[in-house]
Amino acid sequence: MRTQLLALALLGSLSWNTCAAQSGRMDARQTVRAGGCSADAMRERLDEAIELRHAGRYDEATELILSLWDCPLELMDDETHVIRGMAAIIAEGLVNQHAPSALAFFELRERLAEEIQGDEVYLYTLHDWVRLNDTIGDEARSMYFYDEAMKDPASEEMIEFVAGSLVNQAFVSRRWDVLADLIVDPALGATNMLEVVAPTLEQTARMIGRHPHDDPAWVAGLVQVQMIAALHAGDGGAAERRLIAALEGAMPGRNAWRIAFIHSARLCGKARPDHIAWVEEHGLDDAYLADPVILRLKSMSTRSR
Repeated sequence: MRTQLLALALLGSLSWNTCAAQSGRMDARQTVRAGGCSADAMRERLDEAIELRHAGRYDEATELILSLWDCPLELMDDETHVIRGMAAIIAEGLVNQHAPSALAFFELRERLAEEIQGDEVYLYTLHDWVRLNDTIGDEARSMYFYDEAMKDPASEEMIEFVAGSLVNQAFVSRRWDVLADLIVDPALGATNMLEVVAPTLEQTARMIGRHPHDDPAWVAGLVQVQMIAALHAGDGGAAERRLIAALEGAMPGRNAWRIAFIHSARLCGKARPDHIAWVEEHGLDDAYLADPVILRLKSMSTRSR
């Protein structure tokens, strides 16, 4: 069943053979030097790729990032896998800036698709495939994979391993049901996110001109997926109540999170009169909910491709 669902998830894409016929880059490139698969060596290449991208040398940056996937699986570990995840984020910028880069990362995604269709699926490779779907803007492929995987109880480990990369794709795809499935404890997730960014609050305040806890767009950008997951939890509102308590505790006396929550509820079709009642109860007058604020929130909720 696992092999079948992976094959189904990959239907509709160009075959790797077709892509290879269009470009022999992946077969011809031999860039990994001795020791080139260590975490330090991979991080060095990624840093160089970032510099090249900033300099507008997109082809060279693309080749360096692609070389990170030339490392054999037996040399990969958690640290080098994280580096490849960071590389996929940088690659997304290249995809949006440079058409040849978009084709190159599409080809890489297709190569990985071939590798995960056997009976033995390497979780690192599967995760890279899912993350590259996000990189090239093919979230629908990941959502189809998720739907098929959920039909097979034996796929629980696979879903858990790639859950982090599926969250953003579920949000972009407006699959609120998937968000609710992936984010088991929205309150804990939001608390963790707020703790992670706590050391940067002063720096962020200088950048945006006010404390981040007073900026609805900042709050939404950080914990909107947790808000939507709680609203769609289907547990009689228990997850939502825990999340609201966590947000009140983490940002006492602040109201920006309430505005972000109202917008999130509207976005996912779960706005209720008691949400809107916050406007009067907490002094969130119409000016505070004015178009500029909502537009900023919407800009963080919509990805242009």
